[in-house]
Amino acid sequence: MKKIKNKPLFIAILDDNTKFIGGNKSDTKWLEIPNNKKIKSLYYRLPSDDFLCLAGYSEYYHLIEAVQMVSGNNKSKAKIKYFHVIAKKKTKVLHYKINTLGQINLEVLSKNHKFIKKLNPNGWKKGGI
Repeated sequence: MKKIKNKPLFIAILDDNTKFIGGNKSDTKWLEIPNNKKIKSLYYRLPSDDFLCLAGYSEYYHLIEAVQMVSGNNKSKAKIKYFHVIAKKKTKVLHYKINTLGQINLEVLSKNHKFIKKLNPNGWKKGGI
């Protein structure tokens, strides 16, 4: 089966029912989601081309974890290790850590967990209905 190029990494349905179409792995466009709108639901593309759908959370966060080679033939290329999709509701945070093979590790963390505290606060996007 032929793969379609330029599939968005995510689609966010906003509180005014408009769609924000995300970018790709190298330019996700996450920070371009308007701060004056709330995410009603988030559809995040998995490596299998299925979607992880999240809705009803107070805040959402996304990041890509990559490593950069410092020696060898591929020393200038960054290699993606994980996609992180994070959703917050009250004091609980769902942290989906997805590897490039599509394996998903789900952790339920406290909003005060050291991993959550280290995240750039500008990356959080408001959720709500």
